[in-house]
Amino acid sequence: MYVCVLCVVCCFNRYAYYSIVGLCTIGFQVSYSIPLILKAWYNPADFPVTPKSLGSWSRPMAVISFLWLNGTACFFFFPTVGPVTTDTMNWVVVVIGGCMFLCGLNWVFNSRHHFKGPPRSKLQVLEVVEDPEKREGGVQLVPTRDLDVAYG
Repeated sequence: MYVCVLCVVCCFNRYAYYSIVGLCTIGFQVSYSIPLILKAWYNPADFPVTPKSLGSWSRPMAVISFLWLNGTACFFFFPTVGPVTTDTMNWVVVVIGGCMFLCGLNWVFNSRHHFKGPPRSKLQVLEVVEDPEKREGGVQLVPTRDLDVAYG
C-alpha cells in the first residue's frame, strides 16, 4: 500500500518523493541519536556491561556518533537541485515544521492534561556471568536485584 502511494507521488513530482525520503531518513537518524546521547550524558552505574562493551571509549564514541548523525541529517533539509522554485523546493522543512506545530498544539490543549505515563514496574538488573556449558558466547545473564522504577 505504502509503496503504491510512494510510486504515485513519484510519478507526479519526484521532488516530493525526495522530501518524503529525506523526512524518513531524518527521523531514523534522530531516533538513533537520542539513546546515544542519553547514555553518554547520564551513564547509569547499573547499566549492564556486555562482552562487546567499548569501555572507556563508550562516551566519546556516543558523542561522535550523535554529532555525525545530527550533522548529516541537516543535509536532508537542502534542496536537491538549483535554482530553487516552488516545484523543486525541498518540502521537508514545511512538513517537519507542520508536524511539530500540530504535536505542540496537541500537547498544550490535550495530552498534558490526560497523559499519565506507563505504570510503575519492577525491572531486574542482570549480570553477565561466564557459563562454559553454553556454546554461544559462553555467557549467561543472571538476575542480581530488582529495581522499582517510576515512569512518567
